[in-house]
Amino acid sequence: MESKKKDILLTVIPAVLLFTAFYCLTGKAGSLEPYAAPQPTMVTLDQLSTQIAELSSPVKKVVRGVITFEKGQSVELAQTFSPAVDPTRSVVLLNDAIVFNPDSTPDDKWLFRCGACLIDLTDSQITVQVEEHAADQKVGYQIIEYK
Repeated sequence: MESKKKDILLTVIPAVLLFTAFYCLTGKAGSLEPYAAPQPTMVTLDQLSTQIAELSSPVKKVVRGVITFEKGQSVELAQTFSPAVDPTRSVVLLNDAIVFNPDSTPDDKWLFRCGACLIDLTDSQITVQVEEHAADQKVGYQIIEYK
C-alpha cells in the first residue's frame, strides 16, 4: 500500500509542476488597450498622478541659504534669494548663529552658537538679526513655501 501511494505521488507531483509551468509560460492576458475613451466620471493616469503628487507633499518649494555676518558689520543683515516665494504661505527655519573665527586653526574655527531671529521676509529678501559678537557669524536658513 505504501509503495502505491509513493508511485501516485511521484506521478502526480511532476504532472502538476509541468502543467503549472506550461500554463505560466503560454498563458495569455487580455488586451491592455482601453476599449473606449475615458468617460466623464473616469480620470486619466496623468490626472491621477497629479492628484497623488499633490496629496503626498504640501510643500511647493524650499529655498536654502547662509547669511554671513562679518566682524564689525551690523547685527542685522538682509540677503536676497532666488526663486521668489509667497511670504504669506511660507515658514522660515533659522539655525543658531555660529560664531566663526577665520584666523584660528582649522580645529578651532567654530567657537560657539548664539541667537538669531527673523526680522522680515519678502518675496525675494530675508532679513535676520544676530547677537553682537567680536567675530564672524553664519546663520543658515530654510524658507518653506506651502501650496
